[in-house]
Amino acid sequence: MSTITRTNLKRFQQSLRRISLKQGFYDTFYDHFIAQSDEIATIFHARDMDQLKGKLKETLQMIEDALMGKPGVVLYLEMLGRIHTRLKVDQRHFEMWRDALLSTIERFDDEYDAEVKMAWEEAIEMVLSLMYPESSMVGMAASQ
Repeated sequence: MSTITRTNLKRFQQSLRRISLKQGFYDTFYDHFIAQSDEIATIFHARDMDQLKGKLKETLQMIEDALMGKPGVVLYLEMLGRIHTRLKVDQRHFEMWRDALLSTIERFDDEYDAEVKMAWEEAIEMVLSLMYPESSMVGMAASQ
């Protein structure tokens, strides 16, 4: 499993707090994510966007919980990995998700820089390693 440095954990947490306070963050993320491809647009067509925005907010908090080693989070993330596998969500989709997320964070986090980006990439890498312990998706964030 990947790990995150203490410094990057702190950077991640601070960035998460900053973006969570910004009006329009979740709308902007989904607008950007869905606009990336017709395939993504089809996946999210006729979905309850308010529900999805709530799930994204929960997911970002879950990333923090996983990084902090909170109990039960690993089991949840493993289950989430199995669900996404059944839905045929593959590495390309996660790359688009990650790219849309990082782009949106850059827009909404006034302190975004290369170090904050690295912290988010480490966080995403660690969570993917929990969701897909045997997958080629592990190492994806670092390869970009």
